[in-house]
Amino acid sequence: MSPKYLFGKNIFTLVILLFPVLAYGQTTIQDSIWKHLQFFIGSWTGEGGGDPGEGNYERKYQFIFNNNFIEVKN
Repeated sequence: MSPKYLFGKNIFTLVILLFPVLAYGQTTIQDSIWKHLQFFIGSWTGEGGGDPGEGNYERKYQFIFNNNFIEVKN
């Protein structure tokens, strides 16, 4: 076998082995839309006060409808 054939075969094999790794690492447009808000997803609790009095609050943020929207529950 010629050296060019072996070199081409090695390059082809390398590309085939690396393609799944590179393809898996790509973020979708949907992922990039919410990336900066990912910190807020989950449950948050706290205490507050004002003129009417003191109180506790709980707020929940979660993805809904296939990660197209963020639902907020008080």
